[in-house]
Amino acid sequence: VDLATPGEYQVFARWTEYSNRRTSVPYDIIHKAGTSTVNVNQQQNGGTWQKLGGTWTFNNQATIRIRSLGNGTTNADAIKLVYVGSTPEPGSTSELDNGQPGTSFNGTWKVSIGADPYGNNSLYADANGASYTFSVDLATPGEYQVFARWTEYSNRRTSVPYDIIHKAGTSTVNVNQQQNGGTWQKLGGTWAFNNQATIRIRSLGNGSTNADAIRLVYVGSTPDPGGTPELDNGQPGTSLPAFPVDLRGSTPEEASITISVSKPQNAGDAIITLATYDADFSSEGELVINGNQPIELFGSAGVGGNDMNSADISFRTPASYWQNGNNTLVFRHVNTQGFIIDAATVSFDSVESVPGGSGTAQTGSAVLNWTAPVARADGMALAMSEIAGYTVYYGTVAGNYPNSLKINDGSATSVNITNLPLGTYYMIVTTRDSGGRESVESSMVAKLVQ
Repeated sequence: VDLATPGEYQVFARWTEYSNRRTSVPYDIIHKAGTSTVNVNQQQNGGTWQKLGGTWTFNNQATIRIRSLGNGTTNADAIKLVYVGSTPEPGSTSELDNGQPGTSFNGTWKVSIGADPYGNNSLYADANGASYTFSVDLATPGEYQVFARWTEYSNRRTSVPYDIIHKAGTSTVNVNQQQNGGTWQKLGGTWAFNNQATIRIRSLGNGSTNADAIRLVYVGSTPDPGGTPELDNGQPGTSLPAFPVDLRGSTPEEASITISVSKPQNAGDAIITLATYDADFSSEGELVINGNQPIELFGSAGVGGNDMNSADISFRTPASYWQNGNNTLVFRHVNTQGFIIDAATVSFDSVESVPGGSGTAQTGSAVLNWTAPVARADGMALAMSEIAGYTVYYGTVAGNYPNSLKINDGSATSVNITNLPLGTYYMIVTTRDSGGRESVESSMVAKLVQ
């Protein structure tokens, strides 16, 4: 949305209700200080203007992005911006230092040697999953600016999530803790609180995260909507979801992207090439193409050398997964600290006849891992000595497994299946006991052979 006047704005969204709408739809508000996310329930309040968060500071353009996460529908209808005024000067403040009443934490936080802490010291954590929470009591409900303070250090994360829990929900602002240490830095625009403001700092690992102090500056009561610019779906200024996809938050998380491809009539396998960042683990993600079976990201290409580095990763997918025109890709973060997808390109092999009816096909292999069961389906304990072996069933169509491989070793927990033509394979495992009885099937996994 183009804005004639830079300054503070309230953002309102409108959607239509439906029974299968998602109850938590992320609206990304891209403002002067960064990107914040407000989640809304699209099964409620349809056909009305609903405020997203507090107020936000924009220059001459405001960008609001709605993301579809699947498992239900997501609606995009219209956006309204209400001008509040220029950014107010800080007024009465409330401050909370680490270690004071009103703070709490999960995980291990240690005293930091970073320079210029607020008060006596600051704290740091370097483990994924640790969090530090500031709960600030407020004498007056209303609109507040939120400021954070941290200490710099060479191994600080460059993207630390601050969750701001406000009247309308929870929004996240990411900050670079290798910069601006020892000073008060504003988080987003302004936020509406009742009698308490909660700010949570999350440690994602792969570097240290600092918790020092929080300050809230009272701005005033929430102003009523006035004259506003509005933008309806389909108008100039709107677009379908686009790259980059940043999935470096808490698991599980996902993001949906629409890309357009030109699919030839004689398409063979589709080769998708992803421009990635930090794709350093073989099974940290999944890709779902147009609602088909999930495909593992990033396979053997997900290596430690990609940690905090860019890499182009290509793999094959069935051509049947794709359609000519727009295609929906859902990227899922399921393990480790996550990754970024900056771009995706798709090409197709052509299906050609081989002269004389013969030729040499390219083949590869797939490794399947499993965990030995400790109980039977009826709940009775199953000892390792009772396991005679396993059977792996596999095929190129989900639910249809014409091939099988018997493993007569009860201690085995993996198998490498070789000489497989290139493509995607779907696999299940069953357990055989010493009496010859076979267990129910495991859950299915998809493996790329490339």
